Amino acid sequence: MRILHVFTLAAIIAAPVTLHAASITYTESFVASGSLVNSLFGENFTDQLVTLTGTGDTANVVGSGGVFSIVIPTTFTIAGIGTGTFTDDVRFVSNQGVGDAGVGDATNNLAIMFTKDTAFATYDLMTAIGPITGTPIFNAGASFGTDAGAFTITSTGNPTFEAVVASSAVPEPSSLVLLGTGALGAMGVMRRKFSAA
Repeated sequence: MRILHVFTLAAIIAAPVTLHAASITYTESFVASGSLVNSLFGENFTDQLVTLTGTGDTANVVGSGGVFSIVIPTTFTIAGIGTGTFTDDVRFVSNQGVGDAGVGDATNNLAIMFTKDTAFATYDLMTAIGPITGTPIFNAGASFGTDAGAFTITSTGNPTFEAVVASSAVPEPSSLVLLGTGALGAMGVMRRKFSAA
């Protein structure tokens, strides 16, 4: 009976310090016209589906004053053209005051594509949301660095923002160590009890 109490105590001690992280994927998609140009080729696209995607850990979201952001590697896909990865620092942002969420180039401090909708007035990038389609906010003609060349948007339709939680409830290593320590202590008590008998 005493051994059972030790195991229970170890579990109770470990439970409050178990921290959880969540992997979340943010996506901004829209039909746009623009170009993708590098030293070998230049390709214009017209009315093609463009998808910008980034996956990060919600523990890395920072924010204050209603503006939340996370800098994460971000890829793009242009239907009929190809895919690539932004080489500039890119961040997904939610601005509660403006009521928008989307993708910005942190290196140049420019909007790549944001979706404006009142649904973002309370959104902080920490949870799933969407898909939400709204009014576009972007820098027409601005050039953004990618591994496939300079990416430029000249015109766009209404974009759609979505965030999907990929996984949750991942125990942090410190809680696993604590639980293991408690189990070893319980085994020591059990060993003493049986060796004394």
